[in-house]
Amino acid sequence: VAGSCGQPADIDARVDGADATADAARLDAAVDAAVDATPLATLRVLISGRGRVVAGTLGQCDGPSGDCSWDVEAGVMVDLVPVDTHPQDTFAGWSTANCAGETGACTVTIVAPQTLVGATFQ
Repeated sequence: VAGSCGQPADIDARVDGADATADAARLDAAVDAAVDATPLATLRVLISGRGRVVAGTLGQCDGPSGDCSWDVEAGVMVDLVPVDTHPQDTFAGWSTANCAGETGACTVTIVAPQTLVGATFQ
């Protein structure tokens, strides 16, 4: 806003006696932080049979009937390693398309809202 002769005008913005400028700055900072935050996605690992999948540094998921989830930043790549834990059950393969054709370790890129990976041990 310009005053006379094109000079900036000082405006005293107050709402109910409070400094509206400070409130606006806090709101702007909160909005900026929300926009700048990397969105989270879920990595979900399902295990059929007796075995284990190690999900990088996130942890491990154990069968039988393992169902594990981790919140991860979208776009992160996670190495998944199948581990035989029972002498009668060995890793038979990945049951989801994102690891199709891999006979051992698989690397997935996490996408929102969820990346689902299935592992089968027989």
